[in-house]
Amino acid sequence: GKLYAVPYIVSAVISLPLGLFVSAYGHRMTVTITGSFLMVVAHLVQLLLPECDKCLISMLPLALLGMSYSAYAVVLWVSIPYMVEGRTLGTAFGICTVF
Repeated sequence: GKLYAVPYIVSAVISLPLGLFVSAYGHRMTVTITGSFLMVVAHLVQLLLPECDKCLISMLPLALLGMSYSAYAVVLWVSIPYMVEGRTLGTAFGICTVF
């Protein structure tokens, strides 16, 4: 079905509010750890759910993955300029994009 789009839709909806939260209050490490935890939970839930393409419960692990993607996008991409010198910033973004 069209469930493959769920993580991307959830990520698109959550990224802006999460980015505003991180910009206002910080807590980058907490958001990163939460994103990692959500990814593990999403995979465990997917493993434990019965196989069903038409069940709404099948969207739960995909929504959790979308939340995890948002956490990484909001925190990790923005953290790159804090970790590298300005002259190597383009290379750092390029390496991260490759991975």
